[in-house]
Amino acid sequence: MTTTTSPAASALLERNRARLARAEAHLAGIRATARPFTESNVLRPYNEIGIEVASAGSECGLIAEVHPDADVRAAAETIIQELSALGTRFGQDRLLYEALGGLDLTPLAPVARRVVD
Repeated sequence: MTTTTSPAASALLERNRARLARAEAHLAGIRATARPFTESNVLRPYNEIGIEVASAGSECGLIAEVHPDADVRAAAETIIQELSALGTRFGQDRLLYEALGGLDLTPLAPVARRVVD
């Protein structure tokens, strides 16, 4: 865990770790879901995971490259590493895989089907 005395770096870490925690909470919700797997209990939380991860990745990817403060760049790089580890965990999560694979595609709109096609 990175610690810093820079207020901007601390704020960046706090904001983006909160995003990662929300993504983890959405995953926990999907993992706790029992059949039937639906748009509301799997796809919507999965979409929220994507939003949280993309928000953290976008902000930190940019900040790591352009911020003038080395502490802030280092904090952004820390979040990028944490995002990578999170992505690996999500990609290897059997219950998430089963939930996505167990969706009944019949009632889904075409745009929702794209997630699992």
